[in-house]
This record gives sequence, C-alpha cells and structure tokens, in this order.
Amino acid sequence: MQDMMTTLEKAYDYPVDIEFTINFSKDNKMHINLLQCRPLQTKGLEKSMEIPNDIPNDNIFFASNGNFMGGNICQHIDRIVYIDPVEYSKLSETDKYEIARTIGKITKLYNNDKEKHLLLMGPGRWGTSTISLGIPVSFSEISNISILCERSFNAGGMSPELSYGSHFFQDLVEDDIFYAAVFAENEDVILNEKFIENEKNIIVEILPEAMKFSDIIKVIEPNGTQIISNVVS
Repeated sequence: MQDMMTTLEKAYDYPVDIEFTINFSKDNKMHINLLQCRPLQTKGLEKSMEIPNDIPNDNIFFASNGNFMGGNICQHIDRIVYIDPVEYSKLSETDKYEIARTIGKITKLYNNDKEKHLLLMGPGRWGTSTISLGIPVSFSEISNISILCERSFNAGGMSPELSYGSHFFQDLVEDDIFYAAVFAENEDVILNEKFIENEKNIIVEILPEAMKFSDIIKVIEPNGTQIISNVVS
C-alpha cells in the first residue's frame, strides 16, 4: 500500500486519495486492485502564515485548533452568511429545504464577482441528505463561496461530519474552498455569535424575497475581517 501510494504521489506531484478492493485466494493470499485515484490538491502548501496572538476575543468571530482543510491561508472576507442554529432547528422540513434554496440564491449574487470572498457558516452538515443533521444544499448552490464552516449545535442534535475522504469534501478542495468545523462546546474553540449580532443584517437589501427568513439567515459585511490558518501550528 505504501509503495502504491508513493508511486501515485510522485506521478501526480500531490498526495492522492484512492479506492481499492482486497480479495483473498483459496490459499489466503491477498490481491489488491486499485479502482481509482485522485490528487488531493491543497492551497497554501509553500507559504507560512503567522497567526497573531494579541487580538481581543471580542474581535474574533471563531478560532479553532485543528478541524480545518485548505492549507495555509490569509484571506479577507467580504461577507458572512450565518444560519442561526436555534431558529433553524425550529423549522419544518419544508422550510429547511426553502432555507437551502435561499442560500443558493444569495451565493449566486456573487457569480460575476470573483473578487468577493464569502464565508458560509451553519449548524451541522452542509449538503446532507438527512435534513435533521444539517442544511440540504446541493454543491452547485455553494460552489462559488470561499470558506465553508460547519458548527456544532448539540441542543439540535447537529454536528459537523468530518468525512474528509468523501466526494463532497474533495469537491471543496478542488474548487479552492477552505473548510472548517467549529465545535462550539470545546474549551479550545472560540465562537463569538455577538460578532454577528453586532453587525447589520443586509439580507432583505440584497434579496427582498428572503424577508421571512431574516431572523434565521444573517448576511453581514464585516469591515477588515480576515481568516488565517497555519497547518503546522
């Protein structure tokens, strides 16, 4: 297995994700078949980022030690789309599907502006087919965002699903979308929801038809906000 992975990594010039089968003969000899492979491309492999340690917690939206994917980055954020977990968990299944479609409409507003960086955060799993576990968006509805965050919400039974080998996660990597799981209950995690509450919600201004969900979907434009990650530290 190690020889095979090393050979493929050298050929692709990246680490690879593989699918394989193992069959055993009558005399119990093992035979491995490589079914498919794909390169695990990540941005920020070469540059190192320094994370400042003197920022007051009130000025931090979220911070996590680990549980992220996308390499070393330092990127400004133009807008944050935040789904309130308490209000979202109260919705009917029909409304939860409508929330997903509404998020798709919001992200499509940025299709023609590649310079705008959008951060999307919501409870549980993005792209889930089990609606009680998260938000049932399709990948095409969020494919033009820059950062995707899944936050835990234990009261609602929703938690991030770190299936790094799944096609959904590979789609994120290949579309250059940074991913972070924010386990709000962990002691070493900061999730400052007042950061969202203190900013003006502009959802009705940019999408008037979403007024009915203005208490659930918050769209803010935080001034001078960045996301910084360092893989090594």
